[in-house]
Amino acid sequence: MKHVVLTIICGLLAAPVFAQETKLSGVITFFFNRNYGDKPDIGAKVFALLKDSITAEANAKTIDTFLTVSTLRAIQRNNAILKKELPESIKESIRKYGITTDEQFEALDERATGATLGIMMLRDDLPKTVVDGAGNYSLTLRPGEYRVFIKSNNRNSDDSMTEIKGKIMTKKVTVKKGETTNLSYNFEL
Repeated sequence: MKHVVLTIICGLLAAPVFAQETKLSGVITFFFNRNYGDKPDIGAKVFALLKDSITAEANAKTIDTFLTVSTLRAIQRNNAILKKELPESIKESIRKYGITTDEQFEALDERATGATLGIMMLRDDLPKTVVDGAGNYSLTLRPGEYRVFIKSNNRNSDDSMTEIKGKIMTKKVTVKKGETTNLSYNFEL
């Protein structure tokens, strides 16, 4: 009789914990080619870190800066090839980040690589999953603000050390009690 009462009490105490959990799910794809279009990014890795954690914010800032500067450099390179003047807004953004030389970009690339490895080698108890054969993923989380990192398994970049093993996407997401939050993404060329 004591065991039955104890089991019921433990079940009632645990119920609020499970009731607070919510889901983050989505579909991750990558552009394959013009004939087939987008395909599931099978094996892509999805990590969710609480937004306020020092690891999440420090690494996210480094990776976000890297992704932005990488895009600005690509625009700058394409305009140079086309012999076009860069728009003033792009010039201003380049000045803002202060990454104007190849050496500065390589140093940023190394920091972003370290940040990416830091996320991928985090403790086993942090929410993470791998995208399945249909491109789907799902994480069970507690309500709150998260920084979600997605690393492609099929789309990479030869331009940087950070993305040579897979392009990266980061996004801030708020998951609410009792709701399923959708975060889907397509890795383009």
